[in-house]
Amino acid sequence: MTCGKRLNVTFELKTEYLHSHFFTKTTMEKGSTEDTRQTALHYIEDVIDILRECFLVLDSNLKVIAANELFYQTFRVRKEETEGERIFDLGNRQWDIPELKILLIDILPNKGVVSDYEVNHRFETIGEKIMLLNAKQIKDSQMLLLAIEDVTEKRQASWYARSLIEASLDPLVTISADGKITDINEGSIKVIGVSREKLIGTDFSDYFTEPSKARESYKKVFDKGFVTDYALTIRHKNGQLTDVLYNASVYKNQAGVVLGVFAAARDVTTKKDLEKKLAEYTKGLEVSGAKSTKDLADRVKELELLNKSMIGRELKMIELKKEIETLKSTDA
Repeated sequence: MTCGKRLNVTFELKTEYLHSHFFTKTTMEKGSTEDTRQTALHYIEDVIDILRECFLVLDSNLKVIAANELFYQTFRVRKEETEGERIFDLGNRQWDIPELKILLIDILPNKGVVSDYEVNHRFETIGEKIMLLNAKQIKDSQMLLLAIEDVTEKRQASWYARSLIEASLDPLVTISADGKITDINEGSIKVIGVSREKLIGTDFSDYFTEPSKARESYKKVFDKGFVTDYALTIRHKNGQLTDVLYNASVYKNQAGVVLGVFAAARDVTTKKDLEKKLAEYTKGLEVSGAKSTKDLADRVKELELLNKSMIGRELKMIELKKEIETLKSTDA
């Protein structure tokens, strides 16, 4: 179960509301009657039970005064085992977490408010959890408000998506509506020669031999929803060129709103080099064939001339023999 959505936006508003309606109006300071304190406790329990994040109210000794139902459901603990216990002792001391101690004992008393404090911990009952904690100290009542967002599934989904992206050897990139790189994989980093940190937030079109053509490519994606086999040439920072064909499409959120473009490039440099070599080879064969044909024709011509010459000699020999025969017959 996920504890909370848009936690950073709402935490301050909720703590201010609790402070103004509970800690100041009903108060749990010294001098308050037991009935007043119980009324205040029931009131705060009703309020935090409707919140969308796991919520705890702690006293100055870090003992749990109240927790909402979502906290009990998410972390599989019972109310009777929680209220009145020090937070670090909850769940057979499963909450005895060094990072949590640093937050509540060292950081919060000095700062008063802490946002997005990340804690990673493996619980015996529910396993590995990644939590973002928001905390506020209510000075006039010596109490603490602690909101917990379980971001485990969100982080795992992010890691899964990242592993899929990095599994591809082809350059992959996500682009915002204004043409800025929002994410990129190792394949793109290698072909561009610039680190991820320096690429994020820069203009996608800056890394091509024809920036205007690259700019036109992602604009087409936003207009049409996709492009296929869009030819571009990436320029490495050392000047090396890589010919690619881009296939790209828009990606959307759950509401169907377009967030950006996801583009995958297929390196066709080797293919183009092979095609060039094949063309050169074919041309060479044509030239060689033409030369061979000419040589053959010249040879045939030589043979024809030689044949004519030999026939001419034979005719002359025949005529000479006839003359000799004539002369012999005359002498006789």
